[in-house]
Amino acid sequence: SWDWRDRTYTDPVNTPYLAQEAYALLDGRVSLHRGEWSYSLYGTNLTDADFVEFNSSLGGLGYTRVGGVPRTVGVEF
Repeated sequence: SWDWRDRTYTDPVNTPYLAQEAYALLDGRVSLHRGEWSYSLYGTNLTDADFVEFNSSLGGLGYTRVGGVPRTVGVEF
């Protein structure tokens, strides 16, 4: 699947310099079913996009960031 996310603010007060620029996420899954068994190869964030999910102010100490999940691949049986 292809998921486009437009520019968005990542903190509760919409601080301009903490805004996340637009990015896209590509996920995929390939599965094979044989009788009672199924095998899958999957991946999320296959382009390894770097993005921020949330920012929070720590007062005069700065900000804390919660980053998005990096590229992940795996198999399922």
